Amino acid sequence: MGSWQIGESATALGLDPQGRGEVTFTVTNASTAADRAVLTVHPLDGAADGWFTVTEPMRPVAAGASVVFPVGVAVPSSVAAGTYGVQGVAYSANTDPSETSATSKRVSVTVGAAAAPTSPRLPWWAFAAIGAAVLLVVIVVGVLLLGGDDSAETSAETTTTTSPETTTTTAGGGGGGFLDPSVLTIPRPVFEPTTTTAPPVLIEVPDTVGELRAAALAQLSDFDVRVEVDCDLRFAGLPVDIPLVVDQDPRTGRHPEGSEVVIVSGPSPQELPC
Repeated sequence: MGSWQIGESATALGLDPQGRGEVTFTVTNASTAADRAVLTVHPLDGAADGWFTVTEPMRPVAAGASVVFPVGVAVPSSVAAGTYGVQGVAYSANTDPSETSATSKRVSVTVGAAAAPTSPRLPWWAFAAIGAAVLLVVIVVGVLLLGGDDSAETSAETTTTTSPETTTTTAGGGGGGFLDPSVLTIPRPVFEPTTTTAPPVLIEVPDTVGELRAAALAQLSDFDVRVEVDCDLRFAGLPVDIPLVVDQDPRTGRHPEGSEVVIVSGPSPQELPC
């Protein structure tokens, strides 16, 4: 009786624009005797049997050897886009499949997902040409800004007007430069003041419910909160000599410094009415 092992070439299969692809299953005879292996495919997740083709579904396999079963995939164009699945099952040709079968992992089949287009890469000479063009532009600009007739006498009168926003310079006179602007305006940056608000400081407020009112007030006094005491008349008839805290708002937790904390307690007989 054969003992089989099966592996898949991939757990995810992408199809070409025509909806075609291929996955392979490697079947290994782990027994000590030669046998014949049969490969079948089980469609999953809505896939159809007609999508998958096993060219040679039965092959002899020597003991300890392996064979590869190619499975062609062809999905009709009418199938809705989505992810489907398939599994390979190998078993002995001479025995009940339920006694010797081995099942592969699930292989997902993606239908209708177009591959992302790959942008073409520029050849090296294109980058070289761009670099040369940039260098030429820099040289021309440098000549225009710095070039001139060193033998010519130059006189210039300059008037500078300063305002909070811009500085305007007017140049005049003879000269031999290629670039001789009459008005040069230089914008001055305006800095806007920025303000930052520090986040509130949070403190851990304790829970005083069930404690004596005096003890609760003493405990809350250690924290930077405003404490207010409310009287609950529902507890006025109880035989309690000292009032207990029955509610607190807010309850325990992290709250900003200076928050108001209201504790509610039953009144003592000396406090009636509240």
